[in-house]
Amino acid sequence: MRNLKRALSLLLSSTLVLGMLVMGGSAAGYQDVDDSNKNQEAIEVLQAVGIMTGDQNGNFNPDGSITRNEMAVIMAHLLNLDYDYYRGTNPFTDVPEWAAPYVAACAAEGVVAGIGNGQFGGDQKVTAAQASLMIMKALGYFENAEDFGSDWQVATIRQASYINLFDQINASAESALTRGQVAQLVLNGLQAKTVYFTGDKGIQIGDVTVGYRAEYTPKTGTDKKYNTLVSGKTDISEQGQYYIQLGEELYDGQLRKAPDADEFDRPAFTWSYKAQKIGTYVDWSLLVKEYTTGVTGEDLYNTLTSSAIKAYDFAYYVDGKTSDVIKSSNMIRTNDTKYTTTGNGALTQVFVDNEEEEITITTINTYLAQATADYNEKKENLSLDVKQNDGYVFNTTTVSLADIPGIEKYKEEDFVVVNVAENSNGKYDIVTVADPEVMSDTTLSKYSVNSYVVADGTQYDYAKKGTVYNADPLKAYDKTALTNYTYNVYLDKYGYIIGTEIYSGEANYLFLTGYDLNGSNLAVTTADAGAIFLDGTFSEIKIDVTATQDNLDKDTQNADYPDLKDGKNVTPSDKGTGSSEYNMWFTYNTTEKNGETIYTLAPVAANRWASQAATSSDTKINSANVRVIDNSKVAYGNDDSVYITVDTGAVDLNTAMGITKVTGTYTGVQNVDLKVFKADDNALTNDPAIMAVYDEDLYIIGAIVVGEDANATDNYAYVLEGAENEYVDSNDNYYWDFTAVVDGEIKTLTVKTKYQSVISAIQAQCGADKNGLMKLTYDVDGYVIAASVMNDGNATDKVYGASDWGTVIDAGNETLYSLRWNSGYKANFTVAGRTLYGATSDVGLTLETGAPVIVVQEEVSNTGITRLTYTAYTTISQALDSLNDKTAFEGWVSAVLNDKGTAEYIVINSADAIGFDSDDGSTPNNGKVTGVSIADTGVVTLSLSSSVAAGSNFEVTLYQLRDNGYVAVGNFTVAADGTKAPTADLSGSMASGQTYKVVCGAYSDTVVMK
Repeated sequence: MRNLKRALSLLLSSTLVLGMLVMGGSAAGYQDVDDSNKNQEAIEVLQAVGIMTGDQNGNFNPDGSITRNEMAVIMAHLLNLDYDYYRGTNPFTDVPEWAAPYVAACAAEGVVAGIGNGQFGGDQKVTAAQASLMIMKALGYFENAEDFGSDWQVATIRQASYINLFDQINASAESALTRGQVAQLVLNGLQAKTVYFTGDKGIQIGDVTVGYRAEYTPKTGTDKKYNTLVSGKTDISEQGQYYIQLGEELYDGQLRKAPDADEFDRPAFTWSYKAQKIGTYVDWSLLVKEYTTGVTGEDLYNTLTSSAIKAYDFAYYVDGKTSDVIKSSNMIRTNDTKYTTTGNGALTQVFVDNEEEEITITTINTYLAQATADYNEKKENLSLDVKQNDGYVFNTTTVSLADIPGIEKYKEEDFVVVNVAENSNGKYDIVTVADPEVMSDTTLSKYSVNSYVVADGTQYDYAKKGTVYNADPLKAYDKTALTNYTYNVYLDKYGYIIGTEIYSGEANYLFLTGYDLNGSNLAVTTADAGAIFLDGTFSEIKIDVTATQDNLDKDTQNADYPDLKDGKNVTPSDKGTGSSEYNMWFTYNTTEKNGETIYTLAPVAANRWASQAATSSDTKINSANVRVIDNSKVAYGNDDSVYITVDTGAVDLNTAMGITKVTGTYTGVQNVDLKVFKADDNALTNDPAIMAVYDEDLYIIGAIVVGEDANATDNYAYVLEGAENEYVDSNDNYYWDFTAVVDGEIKTLTVKTKYQSVISAIQAQCGADKNGLMKLTYDVDGYVIAASVMNDGNATDKVYGASDWGTVIDAGNETLYSLRWNSGYKANFTVAGRTLYGATSDVGLTLETGAPVIVVQEEVSNTGITRLTYTAYTTISQALDSLNDKTAFEGWVSAVLNDKGTAEYIVINSADAIGFDSDDGSTPNNGKVTGVSIADTGVVTLSLSSSVAAGSNFEVTLYQLRDNGYVAVGNFTVAADGTKAPTADLSGSMASGQTYKVVCGAYSDTVVMK
């Protein structure tokens, strides 16, 4: 008997502990413990009463193990031992300092014992049998050694099971318990009845006990505090007494548990300590079945049985809101249709309370959400945007750290998964936030729209509330979805897709303006079409009619997209062989066939495009008005939105209307101020004014605008010299550099096009006595892609021209000034302040303060050499003094006007040449030089008609392009070397990145220095 008692003492010394503890007050939850952990209730209640807390990082480590040293700590706190009294009296030599007072207190009370030789063995782990024995000792069981019979583990496990100590714990007798399991065991013990021995201890005859009878009777008391922990039928109030549960005794009735329902209306209990709420926790003992797929009435019939369905009260809730989708009358054996509120990833749980005769079924959806800002450290909250939220009205989508631990790690645009529940006000709250499982940068091999995707050979199905977020190619059967993109795939905790987004790759968008089917008696396979791309390029392309029509046929939600083949739903201008006003956005992919690029188009989703009609007056797009509204559709501009302005008019000999050209390309709503033409100025049928494609966040990707830049000054230029350089890229785009005045500065601009027409139009306006005032169209990269001359003939409502002379400038209408003084009426220039007058009856042209005047004129030498010069002057008087004759001027006066009718700069282009002296034959230049070139390294090379011996010199002049035109750097000598191509290095007088011109006699060349 003595040996058995010692063995039991040793066993007790290795039981019940919760870990290396940091004591605290009320429960605040843990980052690594949420409602998916069935021990959450136990962990948080024990935290609140001070038996246990987590580590300094806010984690509990529920899967960690328990040691003997940790056990002593928990036992001392559980039994409220005065461990401070025992500091310095530890009977064991192997106990660390942090555990020493707890081990000493427990040893003094007979709770623990050593393992021999003065050792405690505090690193040993606790098993289920050992831990449950300690709990039952605290409850009053196993007072006598005889209670154990022949096998202490069998007796312990049997009694623990009888009093439900192992509820929510799945472990064998010898299994080492986790921290979460031990917490659950302790909570079960706190709710168990305390007992005292009422059996017969028998008599002791030697080492044998005769007549021993084990019997333990629950303790009772009349104090109300013994009715504070509710767990089944624990009270005997009809006798004026209550069973005494361990938690009621230890915490003097201040630890309370009351029946309740959680946020989702699942049967639950609410715990409180010292009148402070700890939390509300599901009564898992009532759960009989749960599903994460679609549920049928037949499923529920088989789970609940017909008798229970008929007899018990019933309630069904979806995200905490009462629903009648599932009801007693449709939970029948023949109902094999899945309820619409259930499905993949929707957690449907069935609870049955046989004592109260109640059935409660709940469905909890999981939603994808995205942080709209970084976690706010000052306010300790996080703002979220909940996707695919069934139109719920939220009380707030901002969650606090006090309510949901762990949110402090999230940054703007992070994705999370959330559960939401209806509150007492009929609105919804976010009640849980967790990380999704993420498959990043994933290549898909197969997909079905909103059904599944296949990655690395595994099929992943979408959750009921799964959403394709910012991944529009997956919303339609687009060939590019699998080839052009990789994706982030977000999974919920059940393994279903809760969201997908594009990780890499970009959609190809174009705006189809019109097409020609080239009707014949043969099947139509391709068609010529006009397309505007997001870079502002307006090109003729060839589309695959059959494949594009197939894509249109698949998209049953987009009735507004006209068919290509039969003219169905097309605008009145469609003649059955095509349309000049198709005007819809598409995504596209291309293939090469017989040396041609063929485009296959796919319509964008119905909720990804909008067309806003023109109104009776002009409107604007700018930072103060960023929306496009099309009935119920609303889209917004942001810093990445591309706006493309276009002109409309007749497009063929039959006067069909359509978009005729792109006039401007602008990026970012903060950088645009566009005038949208009123209906009277819009030549398109039904007057569509803004046609936009936008993304899932309702931000505009691209918009075609029938209008123009409201300011437009940066689109106007005065061209001076054309085609200085020419080069071609790998896509057969040609580039030409030319010189122009833009915003009063002389700049080098570049044309980018596949055709000669643009640069030809510019070159035609360059030179002396030319109207160089042009409107230029830029693409998003700043290349010029279109140019048109601005004169009275084509823009009378914009240009103050010959027909307006003598009248006051209309600042509200006229943004340009372009007058030619001719031989029949030459200008006699005068200046008054900053206003230029050409005649006494002239109303004058006023120059802005600080604005330049550029004079363009031809110079002719005494030997017949001609050259074009352009010089910027700071005053009108200086500019006039440079002219050949300012009192009888013939030529052009041009200007760009501001909103007050004042010139932002003036260009005076003279028809009268001025003279200059050239080489008179006294230098070797005469008759020898046939050309000059300069490399981007600064080396000048002369071309001579014949070799010149060393000792002779040639003179060249170097000019640098400045804001006011070319300015002379200096004269330099090129020494003859006996060849026909002498050189000189001028790099010492040149700067990298600057534009220079070298002149030798009648010859010149320009270069941009490396």
